[in-house]
Parts: sequence; C-alpha cells; structure tokens
Amino acid sequence: MVAVILAVTAVTGTLTRPITSVTLEKWGFGLGDLYEGRSGHLFYAAFQVFRPYMLLSVLASLLLFLGACEYLLGTWRAALSFWVGHILGYVGGLLLLIGLGQAGVTWAQSLALEEDVGASNGAFCAVGAAMLYLPGRLRRVVFFLLGLYLVRGLVVERNIWDFQHPIAFLGGVGLGAVLLQAERRPWPDLFPRFQLERRQRPSAISWAIATMGIVNVVGAFVIPHSRAFAQLESWLLLEGLHAPRHLLLASGCALLLLAPGLARGQRMAWWVTLVVLFLSFGVHAMIGVTKLEATLAAALILILVAWRKQFVAPSDAPSLRYGERAMAFLLVGLVLYGVAGFYVLRAQFQQSYSPLTAFKDIWGRLVFSGMGRIGPNTHTASWFQASIPLLGWGGFAYCVTMLLRGVAGPRALLSEREAARLSLISHGSSPTSYMTLWEGNSLFFDPTHECYISYRVRSRVAIALGDPIGPEHHCSATIRAFAAFSRQQGWDHAFYTATSPVLPSYGDSGYNVLQIGEEAVIPLEKLEYKGKEWQNIRTAINRAKRLGIGFEMYEGGTVPEKIRDQLFSISQEWTSQMKLPEMGFTLGRTQDIDDPNINVAVAVDGSGRVDAFVDWLPIYARHGWVIDLMRRRPESMTGVMDFLIGMSLLAFKERGYKMASLSVAPLANLDREENASVLQRVVNRVYEHFDAYYSFKSLFAFKGKFQPSWEPVYIVYPDPFRLPAISLALLRAYLPDMDAMRVAEFVGSAISKTLFPKRAVDATGQQS
Repeated sequence: MVAVILAVTAVTGTLTRPITSVTLEKWGFGLGDLYEGRSGHLFYAAFQVFRPYMLLSVLASLLLFLGACEYLLGTWRAALSFWVGHILGYVGGLLLLIGLGQAGVTWAQSLALEEDVGASNGAFCAVGAAMLYLPGRLRRVVFFLLGLYLVRGLVVERNIWDFQHPIAFLGGVGLGAVLLQAERRPWPDLFPRFQLERRQRPSAISWAIATMGIVNVVGAFVIPHSRAFAQLESWLLLEGLHAPRHLLLASGCALLLLAPGLARGQRMAWWVTLVVLFLSFGVHAMIGVTKLEATLAAALILILVAWRKQFVAPSDAPSLRYGERAMAFLLVGLVLYGVAGFYVLRAQFQQSYSPLTAFKDIWGRLVFSGMGRIGPNTHTASWFQASIPLLGWGGFAYCVTMLLRGVAGPRALLSEREAARLSLISHGSSPTSYMTLWEGNSLFFDPTHECYISYRVRSRVAIALGDPIGPEHHCSATIRAFAAFSRQQGWDHAFYTATSPVLPSYGDSGYNVLQIGEEAVIPLEKLEYKGKEWQNIRTAINRAKRLGIGFEMYEGGTVPEKIRDQLFSISQEWTSQMKLPEMGFTLGRTQDIDDPNINVAVAVDGSGRVDAFVDWLPIYARHGWVIDLMRRRPESMTGVMDFLIGMSLLAFKERGYKMASLSVAPLANLDREENASVLQRVVNRVYEHFDAYYSFKSLFAFKGKFQPSWEPVYIVYPDPFRLPAISLALLRAYLPDMDAMRVAEFVGSAISKTLFPKRAVDATGQQS
C-alpha cells in the first residue's frame, strides 16, 4: 500500500504539490459519485492525498495501524479490514453528514458537498479489528487514545475525514468481533491486565523506528517551505534553503539503518537511535505542519527509554574497537584530506587559501550548507570538493556498520566439547547429533550442564543444529535458555533439522514449525533383500560380484594409505565437477575418514582400484549409523552406490546395530496433509519446480530403494518475519565460500531451468 501510494502521488504530482481540482475530480469520492454509483472513484481515492504533508500521517497510520493488523491477523484479513473500513468510512461519513444536514445543521450540509481522498479510513478500520486481538491492558490503552483522537477531531477540527474515521474504526471493531467468532475465540474482555512479552518489544519498536525513518525521508520532500526553515538554519549555524531537508533525509536513512539493530536488541543501536530521534524531534517541532511527526518522535523516545532494559545485546568487541578507531581516523583524516587538497589546488579556487577557509568549506559541504564554501575555477577543484561529502558520509556509514556488527559465535572450549561428548553418547538420537561436535560449531549448555545445543552464527542468526542433546525433561528449559541467550547476544535464532519427539518442547515455547524434509530410517533387525521391492539392490550386489568388485569397511583412522589417497582423489574430482563450492555445516569433509568414531565403506575392484566410498556417522542413543559422504568415480559401475549402501546395511546388521539412516531427503513428501499451511505449500512448490538444479526428486527416489520408514524433520523458528534472514544464514552456513556472483549465477540458472526446461538439455540429449 505504501509503495503504491508513493508511486501514484509521484506520477500525478501530488507528492510535491497540493491536489488540483482536476485531479480531485478524477480521483476523489464525494456526494455526486455516491448518487451516480461511480464506485471506481471510491477505489482510486485510497491512493491520493490532499496536500503533500498529509502523506506523512497517511504513511504513519498505514505502517503502524495496518502493519499491526497484518502482523496479528495475517495479510488477507488485513486487506479485508482495510477495504471494508475504506468503504464504510467514505460512504458512512457522507450518509452521516447528509442526515445532519437534513436535521438543520448548516455546516454539515456544506461539508457533505466536499470530495475526499486518502487511505486513513482503511487504516483506522484495521487498527479497530486488530485491537480486539491484543491481550490485556494494551487494548484498553489503544482504545482510549484512539477514542480521544477521534472525539477531538469531531469536536475541534470537523473536517470531512473526522466524520469518516470514527465510522471506519467502529466498523473495524465489529469486523474484528466477526473474525474472532469465526475462529471460535471468546469475546475479549476490554479491561484485562496486559504485559507485552519482553521478547516482542525490540521487534515492535524496530518497526515503529523504521516507520519514523520513512516519515523523515518522505518529509524531506513534502513538507512545505516556511519561515521556520530560516530560523532552524540560524540555530544550527547552517546556510542554504535545503539544509533542514538534508537533515530530515539523513536522519530518516539513519533510522532505517538502525532499525535492524534495534530488532536484535543491540545497546549501541539504542544509543544512536535515541540521538537521531532527538534530532528528528527538533527538526519536526520547528518545521512540521501538523506536529504529528514531532509527537511520534517524542513518543518513540519515551518508549525507548521505558524499554531500555530490553536493549542489552553487545556489539562484536573487535568490530566495536575497530569502528571506534575508524571513526576517529575518519574525523582526523577527513580534515587532513580537505586541508591538504585545498593547499595543493590553491591556485584553482576563487579565494586565497588558508586552513580556516578550507575547514569552513569542509564543514559546509558535510552538512550540505552554503556557509563558507569556496568557489572552484576548474573541473578538478570542483571534483575535489564533491568528494568531501562522499568520503565523509560513506566513511560514517561504514563506521556505524562496524559499531553495530553482531557478536560472533564463541569458539567451543575443550572442556565444553568433552562434556558435550558424554551427553552425546547417552542422548544423541537425531541424524545430525554427531555433527554437533564438528569444528566450527559453538556450544550452549543449560544451567545444569546436562543438556547442550550446538549452533553456528551466520548473518546474525544462531542456527541450532538439531534438537537439544540431553535428558528429555531438560529440553524445554534448554530451548528457553538458548532463546534468551540469543536475544542477549543480538541474534535471531532457529532450530534446523528438529525431529518429531521434541516438537512438544518447541510448542511450549511458542515456536513455529515448518517441515523441510524426511529422514530415511532403515530398521536392521529383520533386514533381508527378498522380494520384488529389493530387486535393484540385489541386482547391484550381483553385478559387483560378477565384475570382481569387493566390499570393505574400515574404522576411521585405519584406512590403508593406498586406499586413503584414492579416496581423496575421488573426492577432489567429484568436487571439481560441482557447480557450487563444497558445502559444510551438515555435510562432512573427506578428512573425516581419519575420525576413529566413524566407519568408511569402500568398493574396490580386483586391482585395488577404488570405485566409490561412503562414510557413516554414529547415532549413539539409537544404536545405529547415518550416512554422510557419498563419492564415486564417473566411470564406476552402474549401481555402485546401491551396492555400497546395501552391503553396509548388512554389515551393520551382523554387528548387532538396530538401525541405519540415509539422512534427510530435503523438501520431500511435504504436502501429505490437506490443511498444510501456505508456507508449507510454497516449500513444496520449490521441491516441484527447482528439481532441474538440485535433484530433490531423484534423491528421494534413490533413498526409497531401501524401503525406509520416513520420519519428518523440521525447521523451528520464533517468528515468520525472520525466515528470510534465517534462509540467508543457512545458505552462508552451507556455502561459507560462496560469493555474491556465484549466488547470482545459482539463482539465475535455477530460474532459467524452471522457465525454459528445454534449454537445459545438451546436444547429447542428456540433462546438463
């Protein structure tokens, strides 16, 4: 809505000047449109404003009111609330004024003849509907403040929209009641106690700060010029018609830059935001038309101060020190750069050189003021002066980025790894449990030190690898403790490859769950390759015998040197043929074959040549194994992996193990439930349409040869709005060496193969 309104007002010119009578006739809605049934005007009116400065209140109400409605009720119900309120407000307001006019109220008769534009009616309806979904005292506060505002408009202002807003708001309350009844929720008490969950406060204030940032940026364009501009310039020792607008633009961009840091609860972001808000308040108090912007800034200052205890997350200590040094270097270096540049080019300026005149010019350009500027005589001198604000503000943005950089994941201590190993042996039951001790993972322990979570921090997101490992009765407490720890560090967090047995513990903590695949689990006690369903495996084993290919299994660290060298050679050749860099996180490395806790299965022909190998990781608590690496030579026997895995399963059965896992088939078998969520269906569409790039279906079919029982695995996350950041963090965890160019190549290739599948076939007729 915000984007469309900005686009429409920019195209029609109402973004920078008041609406003309011609434009109002085309876009506005009034009594004539009501009588003649011109419903199109009722729709168009939502995307216009009377005067440019009114755009600020419209955008603020949409971002705060409609945004809250969308967060609480969902996108479609928010859209329904908006348009119901928009229609009710316009039509109901006119009918009310007509009724008052017929009752003899003269000012109502003239007011009913006016045409109106704007989207505020829908915003008021949305907040009315969302208000009923708010628990406790907040509902009472919202109802009181909005009621006070609406009554004030009716009594004092008495514009046409002041009669529309109450009708839209009450319509929203009614719509909210209908939606509650449809969900079979009880009618809410309007006066219960309320305490906004502390973990929600940073996200809520972050959205409000971003709204203030957008208001400032738009305000720089739409606030009309007045005498207050000159007064503000004199107070700030500035000179130039546009200096206050530059301040608004700069403060708005700064608030947008700071909003993500606030959402993570960072203390440094809190301090800087407080300073920028004071600046915004001062500017709006001086030059604002309605003073609504200054009121919003003041309210945000009070909320930030009241919620200061929620912003304790530190910045990354090395980055913070570097940012402080860089800021000092920037201040000194910029002055030296300017003074030296003016000295070297002193013959190319209109005024004679002195350090004081050079300093004044530097200051004037940094604050976009005309005060103290020196006129250039050459293109070189003009370029040099233009480079000063570019270097200054570019360097400042870089320094702020360093100051706000999140804390990195701590390196796991040797004592922590040993404690985790003991817990893993007793309680590690998921396919990723052994991977929790791999290098690069950080470890978090619950207060009893009996349960731990392994995680990696990427893009300020702590990705927990699997479920907490420890006694089951400690899982819920460990999850909550890890969530609190992540918030204290300024991280988002998610649990990747969570399993069904622990889902109730996540549910107790209010997490969302999204299935991301199925684990192929094979019971070994009754394993026999008999029957039609095992034909492929029997065929592969028999073919290997005919070709003289043998099966050998080694414990890690005992692989003979000649075979070990071949394994590395096969793996290197396989990696070189891949379009993506070698992955990590839940995918092992060839070096893992030296780990004494794993098993390595090898297919070797009569000459000692290795055709393929797989390695297996232990699942201690289930007395089983999970497959990790699978590598083969391009020219190896067809079905060599069927042979290797089939023989490995028999070897594990002979040794008395209970189960084996072929790991997770990603994005497979996700739409079995009729009531699957929209997000779940979107993920399934990825499985259907991106198979050309990553063979989801063939991998699922390959693992299905071994007649496994499929066990779902999930990603568990606290907030749907965090999923894009979590997805980026997962990409960086799996592909730490993948740069932006390769990401673009990957995405472009996947889209191309989806849209133009025939082009993915090479001259030999084989899929490329």
